[in-house]
Amino acid sequence: MKKVFLLLLAMSFTSCATLFSDKEYNVRVISYEKNRKAEINDSIYTLPADVMVKRSKEDLKVTLIGDKLRKDFTVKASLRPAFIYGNMAFLIGAPIGYVADLNNQKRFYYGKRIILNASDSVTVIEHGFRKRLPAHYQF
Repeated sequence: MKKVFLLLLAMSFTSCATLFSDKEYNVRVISYEKNRKAEINDSIYTLPADVMVKRSKEDLKVTLIGDKLRKDFTVKASLRPAFIYGNMAFLIGAPIGYVADLNNQKRFYYGKRIILNASDSVTVIEHGFRKRLPAHYQF
């Protein structure tokens, strides 16, 4: 009985993002234009590519590279659906675990796929929950 109590107590100090997310994850970077490359975190990838990125609340800088082309993009970090929906149960049953997630970088992601288009006028890419937020809201 004591072991069960200790296990439940330990679980109340963790949360969904902490338990079920890695610090890094793969994001698919693609361009529908031929012979393009992307520079991410000082590394250059031939597109399409699966890129390992670190979860962070900071923006991800991506540069599309082609023949005589360098176009910069900013991918905004978004809250993961696992954090938003998964923590609903933690908020009621173990609010300390929810607070632990508020200080954890694992609650963010840049989407599953980043599509880069040189002719696109948009240079800021938003995914998931962040896309549905009012423009004035920042986290």
